[in-house]
Amino acid sequence: MADQLEFKISESLVKPILEAKINAAITEAMGGHEKMITDILTAYMSQKVDSDGKESSYSSSKPRLSWLVNKMIEEAMKKSLLEFMETKKEVIKNEFEKFINSKKGSSKIITAMQDGFCEALTNKWKTTITFNPPES
Repeated sequence: MADQLEFKISESLVKPILEAKINAAITEAMGGHEKMITDILTAYMSQKVDSDGKESSYSSSKPRLSWLVNKMIEEAMKKSLLEFMETKKEVIKNEFEKFINSKKGSSKIITAMQDGFCEALTNKWKTTITFNPPES
């Protein structure tokens, strides 16, 4: 009778190797993981979204990439403008007070209020007018 050699290999050692080989074979069969990821991202970024970034099928919707770029630009502009306005707060306040106190400025404010009020009355089904006393 011939002597037999027996090698015992732990399942915990073999299992990860087999899983990795199977995953690699599946990925290769699907065209490689880089192509698969690229295809997924391309489809995602081309997806039509509404103004809130939610998936939409309306013709006026824009691709997610365009929406995201617009949103990022708007946020950057808003942040920059707020920082600038904060540094010029006192100057803006003084100029606004001068404008309101001038005859031309107060006239323009009254005209804008009247125009806005008339437009609200003609463009709305139901208009509510509320007068609140000034806060002290």
